[in-house]
Amino acid sequence: MLKEPSSSRLSFDELKTLITEKWPESFYAGSDWSSLRFTTGCAELDQLFPAGGIPYGQLIEVAGDVSSGKTSMVFVLLAAITRSGTAAYIDLGGSFFPPAAVSGGVDIERMLVVRPDTLASGLRATELIFRHRLACCAVLDLVGHRLPLPYTLLHRLRLQTIRAKGMVIFLTENNSTLIPASMTSLRLEITRQSQRRLSATVTRSRVSAQGVTAEVHLS
Repeated sequence: MLKEPSSSRLSFDELKTLITEKWPESFYAGSDWSSLRFTTGCAELDQLFPAGGIPYGQLIEVAGDVSSGKTSMVFVLLAAITRSGTAAYIDLGGSFFPPAAVSGGVDIERMLVVRPDTLASGLRATELIFRHRLACCAVLDLVGHRLPLPYTLLHRLRLQTIRAKGMVIFLTENNSTLIPASMTSLRLEITRQSQRRLSATVTRSRVSAQGVTAEVHLS
């Protein structure tokens, strides 16, 4: 139950405080910290977003076909994040390969790798990671999974991500229907142009324009 101030008339700031205590995502879009963002390390990609990077509190999907470079794209994001913060990799398929992450520029000393037994336990682990501020970004590797993610657990994770001002990256295959569109604010479709060059197309977004593409050069 929300505790009301003693005054019968609430100021905007008091009302905002009451609402955000219960529903932290309610004022996200216009909040004072909505301009804070994760920079991707790729200027072309950062320029797609009005804040110059991906705003805090987002659930995003990075998708692509086999050998499309989607994992390399995730490593680009993790490399930028682990320069100053800590990230978690929820390795549901047991495919995380530390040398590949290091080659992609990821500071492996700032990575927490979790290998849960089930998808549900992976979502719960991610929620706990944000609740206890163990990482500012978490990647859930869902490649190979076919069943939709439990909506209730996704909703809880979304709220915890917003409260922690974190970011969740779902790594999926291109034709995946694992995640309801309403639960993610950004979907990037990755295609490989050459050995060292990827393209990232915004196919769904509430934080940038849709249909735009950025070139990403791998280190």
